[in-house]
Amino acid sequence: MNKRLLSVLFSAALAVGHAGGVMAGELTVDEMQAELDAATPEQPADFSGHDLRYLDLSDMDLAGANLAGADLSNARLENTRLEGASLIGAHLDSAWLNGADLSNANLSGATFSQAQLATARLGSANFSHADLSGAAFVDAALANADFTGANLEGTDFAGAELTGTRGLEAVPGQAASNG
Repeated sequence: MNKRLLSVLFSAALAVGHAGGVMAGELTVDEMQAELDAATPEQPADFSGHDLRYLDLSDMDLAGANLAGADLSNARLENTRLEGASLIGAHLDSAWLNGADLSNANLSGATFSQAQLATARLGSANFSHADLSGAAFVDAALANADFTGANLEGTDFAGAELTGTRGLEAVPGQAASNG
């Protein structure tokens, strides 16, 4: 076998092996539910770093779960309970979180580009340094949320409750509603 063909085969094997690793990291909704069922307040469910893209997690109870660094891009989380969850550095780009409860969740450094959060409950959530570009918080409850250092370019807060929020001073038209 010549060296060029051997090199191509080796590269293909690496690519297949890498794809296998990604697939092994993905979880199904049933696997997530089993982990949630086994979780305790002392040892919450841990989905940190997992590839959860495109999953339909609507109506699930993920309160207190560790989703730090997880990829939830394009996931459906409608009416999902994420109260007190850790989503530090998570990817929620184009995710549907309409009606979700993210009260007291830590979303610092997370990305929400083009995410839908209509009527979501986000009181006291930490969005510091998050990327919220193009996200829609229409009619969302955001009282006491922290947006310090967040990218808010194109973010829609129409009808949102913004009492006591921090970090919205630079958003045109929001400062008057804030505090």
